[in-house]
Amino acid sequence: MSNTLQIKKSGVLEGAFWSWLSTVINLLALLIVGKLFAISLSKEEVAIFSLILVWSDGFILFFGYGLQVSIPKLIGGTSDESKGDLSSSLFTFSLLNSVFVSLIILAIWGILLGITSFRSSSDSSSLLLAYFWIVPFLFIVGLLRDILLSSLSGFQVFGKRAIGVAIASVLQVIFSVFVLVVLKGKIVSLCFAYIASYFLTVVLLWKSLPSGRSLRFDKSKIISAIKFSWVLWINTILNYFVQRFDTVVLLFLTGSAIQVAIYEMAKRLCHIASRMLNALLLPYLPRISELFAEKREKDAEQFFLQSQNAIAILSFIGILFLPFVQKYIILFLFSKEYMEITTILVPLLAGIVFAVLSGISGQTLIAGNRPYVVTITNIGTVGINLGLNFLLIPYMGMVGAGWASFISFFFSYLIQTIWVRKTCILYDLKIIVLPQSLFLIYILLYALTIDLFAINFVFIIVFFIISYYFNLIPFEYLLTRFLKSKGIKNRH
Repeated sequence: MSNTLQIKKSGVLEGAFWSWLSTVINLLALLIVGKLFAISLSKEEVAIFSLILVWSDGFILFFGYGLQVSIPKLIGGTSDESKGDLSSSLFTFSLLNSVFVSLIILAIWGILLGITSFRSSSDSSSLLLAYFWIVPFLFIVGLLRDILLSSLSGFQVFGKRAIGVAIASVLQVIFSVFVLVVLKGKIVSLCFAYIASYFLTVVLLWKSLPSGRSLRFDKSKIISAIKFSWVLWINTILNYFVQRFDTVVLLFLTGSAIQVAIYEMAKRLCHIASRMLNALLLPYLPRISELFAEKREKDAEQFFLQSQNAIAILSFIGILFLPFVQKYIILFLFSKEYMEITTILVPLLAGIVFAVLSGISGQTLIAGNRPYVVTITNIGTVGINLGLNFLLIPYMGMVGAGWASFISFFFSYLIQTIWVRKTCILYDLKIIVLPQSLFLIYILLYALTIDLFAINFVFIIVFFIISYYFNLIPFEYLLTRFLKSKGIKNRH
C-alpha cells in the first residue's frame, strides 16, 4: 500500500512540475509576442487584434458550458474502460457545437455588416466589425484545444499535456515572427497564424490521447456532463466579465483604439503576474480539503493564514517596488509608445493580487462545501465591475477601468474572506487585517498623488517589520527548509 501511495504522490509531483514548466514557457511566449505586437503593429491594430481575441475567448467560455473545468473531474472519476468513450463523446459534441454556433455568428455578422454598410463610419467599433468574421475560426480551434487539454488532465497524462502547451506557445511565437517580421503582415495574417498554431496543437493533443481517438456521440453522457458543469460554467462566465470584458466596455465608452491597446498591453503584464501567483497555489485546494476532512482545525487555520499573508505581503512589496522599475520594464517588453501603462499598472496589479487572494478564500469555501458563496460573490463582483466601468471610464478613461478592476476584486476578496471566518475557519482577524489595512492606506495615497518614491521606501520597511514581528510569514520555517535543501544540518 505504501508503495502505491508513493507512486501516486510521485505522479502528482511530476504532473505539477510539468504543468509549471509549460506555464513558464507559455509566459515567455506571451512576453515575446507582446514585444512583436508593440514594434510591428500600430496601436489601432493592436487594439483590434486584442478585441478579436477577447471576443473569441468569450465565445469559448460561453459555449464551452464549463466542460473545460469539469472534464478532468469527469474523466478522472470514470472507470478506465469508459474514459475513452466519455472523452470522445465530449470532443465530438464540442466540435459539432462550435461549428453550429460559428455558423450563427457568421450569419449575424453578415446582417450587421450589411446594415452598417449603408452608413459611412470609421470609428473603432466599425473597424472591429470588419474583422469580426475571423472570430468564429479562432473560437472553433480554441475550444477544441481547451477540451483536449482538459481531457489529458483527466487521463493524468501530464507530460504530453505540458508538451502540447509548450509546442502551442512555440508555434505561436514562430508563426507570429514569420507573419510580422518576415511577411510584414497585419491583422488578418496574424489571426490565421494563431489559427494555424491552434489547429496543429489540436492535432498533436488528439494524437496524445491514450484512448478515445474517434468521433462518438453518447447523448446521455453529454447531458450528464453539462448538468454537472453548470455551476462551474456560471463562475467561468462571471470571471470573464470581470477580467476580460472591460476592454470591450472601454472601447464602447471612449471609442479610443489607442487606450484599448495600452490597456490590453498592461493587462498582458498583469496576466503574467496572475499566472505566476496562481502557480504557487497549485497544492492549496487538495491540502486544505485534506485538513478539513481530518478535522484538523488549527492546522487549517495556520495554513490559510500563511497562504494569505505570504502571497499578500510579497505581492504588496513587489507593487511598492514597481514605481522604481516600471518604466524600464515597459521599455524592455514593449516600447516607449506604451509608457502610459505606468498610469494604470499599480491599480491593475493590486486588483490581480486581491483576485488571487480571493481565490484562496474561494477554494477554502469550496473545500468547506460552500461553493454557492463563491458564485453569489462573483455575481456581485460582476455587477460592481460593470457599474464602476460605466461610471468611471467616461471621466477617467482607461485609468477608470483600472480602478474599477481593483475595487471589484477587493470586494470579492473581502466578502469571501469574511465568509471563510463565518463558516469555515475562525482565524485571528488582526493577522489578516493588519497587512491589508496598511496596503489600502498606500493605495489611497497613490490615488491622491502618484509621486510616492520616498513613501514607498517607508512602506516597504514597515511591511518587513510587521511581517517579522507578528510572524505573518514563517521566516524561521522557510530558513530551515532552505538550509535543509542545501544539505546544512544542525550538529549536536
